[in-house]
Amino acid sequence: HGALQDQLLKQAEILKKHQLSLRFVPISTEVDNNALVADITGDLHFYVGKAEVNNLRVTYRVHYRLQNGSLLISGFNVLSKAGEKDA
Repeated sequence: HGALQDQLLKQAEILKKHQLSLRFVPISTEVDNNALVADITGDLHFYVGKAEVNNLRVTYRVHYRLQNGSLLISGFNVLSKAGEKDA
């Protein structure tokens, strides 16, 4: 936990220093109730300061599990990246 926290804090510092940011805009969601999986497709926008420098269509997969009646996220990964465009 400590090593991951240190790494995330260092990355946050770099993002702030260079004014880098990302914005994900979901477009569609496909859910498989039996497998407890959701695929979320959308556009990922990249910014330096207030200027958008690129965007990319991406699909993320979120894995869930049931534990004591609660739905918990158990995994998260990128399924595909397509249509990279310069803004």
